[in-house]
Amino acid sequence: MLAVLFLAIVAPLAAVTAASAVSIGEGNNATAVAYEGSGHTLIFRWQTYGTSGWNKEGVAGKYTTYSSPAVAETSSSTVIAYEGYDHSLIFRWQAYGSSTWNKEGVAGRNTTYSAPSIAQGNDANTIAVEGPNHRLYFYWQADGATGWNQEEVAGNNSIYSAPSIVDDDQAGFTDVWAEGPHHSLVDWIQNYGTSGWGKSEFAGNDTTYSAPAAMESGSAFDFSLEVAYEGPSNSLQYTWATIGSGTETVAGPGTTFSAPSIGEGNNSIGITAEGPDHSLDFYWQTLNTASWNQETVNTQLSTYSAPSIGEGNNSTGIVAEGPSHSLYFYWQPYGGITGWNPEAAAGNWTTYA
Repeated sequence: MLAVLFLAIVAPLAAVTAASAVSIGEGNNATAVAYEGSGHTLIFRWQTYGTSGWNKEGVAGKYTTYSSPAVAETSSSTVIAYEGYDHSLIFRWQAYGSSTWNKEGVAGRNTTYSAPSIAQGNDANTIAVEGPNHRLYFYWQADGATGWNQEEVAGNNSIYSAPSIVDDDQAGFTDVWAEGPHHSLVDWIQNYGTSGWGKSEFAGNDTTYSAPAAMESGSAFDFSLEVAYEGPSNSLQYTWATIGSGTETVAGPGTTFSAPSIGEGNNSIGITAEGPDHSLDFYWQTLNTASWNQETVNTQLSTYSAPSIGEGNNSTGIVAEGPSHSLYFYWQPYGGITGWNPEAAAGNWTTYA
């Protein structure tokens, strides 16, 4: 019924934070959330800007969904990818203005062993996912086509987390990030129109302890890949690459207890993660500066999943599983306003991150 982005988080189809247990998106004049519901169902909720209350749609029934979904928008539809029954990979889409969810099988049994990440670039839908034996698989489908193409990006014992994919039409490449062997941070890249994948290790052994969250920022002539991940001793780390590179500690030891989610809006980079004692934290850095600011979105015993961040309607939105398997949405308007507004998007025993 509406357009959403994800895991994830960004302007139309740049990147998805696949590790997030619930996915938030902003588009088609609404905020939307996709998540695994009771009985391994797939649920989609949305709220038109300027209104209260959340609308619910059942995307897939019982025993269909076995991972957090990855959600994105194309020019004409909402798309969702998720791990299905028997470690299969499923793709669903809904044309704007329609109430019907269409289903496509991307890959069959025993192919999928993580939450997927979805994006669109080079006139195609693209999905990255962990395959059997810690392999990395990439699937793509040209716009308007049926059927999916598979590529093995990396072989056995290559990745140890859900991946995060970025398609960059401005720079002309697809980029996939994941936790690699020995808690390293690894990036694979393929230029549009070529075959094969290049590999770079951006952080060495014992640096990375979660699925990374990746996004692209800037223009074709001045762009950077932005990546957030949990570091050693439950710290929060941030890496940027492509036009220059570097790593910063966003928050020190004992601060971060989930995979993070990253987004860009209001002239800043924003990162959210579960904090100590099931609290929820938000960090932001003004573009082209070096310092990070911390805000507590909600206090202890409020958050029971990796959160997901979205930017839209002149505000930052965060969604996460709350107490008793509830679903909570938090928002803060742009303009230097402090404080976060909470909303219960779904009641108890509805959300299973």
